[in-house]
Amino acid sequence: MLFRSSFIKKKNLLPSNTPILMRSPQDNFLHFETYIKTLDISNEIVFLKPGTSIPLKRLMFLNFQPINALYCLPESFYELLYASFHSSHYSNCNRSVLLVARNEKIRNFENLDLVANHLEKWAKKNGLDFQILRSGSANFEETRRQFARAKFIFAIHGGANYNIIWSQVDTTLVEFIPIRSTDSLLHLALGFGQNYLPIAINHGKGDKFYEISPTQMDQILQFLDS
Repeated sequence: MLFRSSFIKKKNLLPSNTPILMRSPQDNFLHFETYIKTLDISNEIVFLKPGTSIPLKRLMFLNFQPINALYCLPESFYELLYASFHSSHYSNCNRSVLLVARNEKIRNFENLDLVANHLEKWAKKNGLDFQILRSGSANFEETRRQFARAKFIFAIHGGANYNIIWSQVDTTLVEFIPIRSTDSLLHLALGFGQNYLPIAINHGKGDKFYEISPTQMDQILQFLDS
């Protein structure tokens, strides 16, 4: 939705008095209005819930050719969206190595302390701050600030990683992804012009814990140093 809205806004495809229809955001998307405000969208937004219907006199929608695919958007969409959100506000702050720690029903670090210890030493060696973001309890402003400061982000695949939209263009996302029912943010990070390093983990997407070995951490950091 944000991709299409930014495209519509930048291309002036929609009169300001025309409402925008969209699905209701998920309950855990607590800062939806902030994203809309950032895009400078002043149109009335009408949320549609499953099974509801409303009368319309005229309907306009984007229909991409040759395939109208939901998750296969043109590169320009990513560029437009990132440009709308990217800010140089944190460009003079000390850069950091950010570890995103989940505390959810699935996809948590089994050995968070081990991962954190490796990253803290590596960050110090490279003259970077080290930060841990508890994604389930951090407020929006703290999340945005931490992602904006990060030079390197280490995270298991999850919704919090979409906050790379606030990160700088030279940021590297190191994403631990499962080999069963896999998913990743490769398209998003590369579309924003950022660096992306996927780390395949022998787990399923629904596993509660992901264990990262000391050897794996050493190999990842050696690769980033090369």
